[in-house]
Amino acid sequence: MGSGIAQVAALAGLRVIVIDVTEAALDSGFTALKGSLDRLIAKGKLDAAASDAALARIETSTDYQRLGAAGLIIEAATESLKRRSAN
Repeated sequence: MGSGIAQVAALAGLRVIVIDVTEAALDSGFTALKGSLDRLIAKGKLDAAASDAALARIETSTDYQRLGAAGLIIEAATESLKRRSAN
């Protein structure tokens, strides 16, 4: 999912569309992103309103057609060595 990239972009005020191959992968990535924002709130580095605003800027989808009008596309490669060498 590239949840860290999505998080930084959304906190910077950008609208983010996150694409992944399955809904399960999207759910996992979004859960990780939300957990990261919650940790920033707990540390006092982010307030709840900013977290909510960032989350509102993030959409998830498995449909690559959603990227048709994007001004910028960032591809995040998995960190799994097994996945990288499978192709």
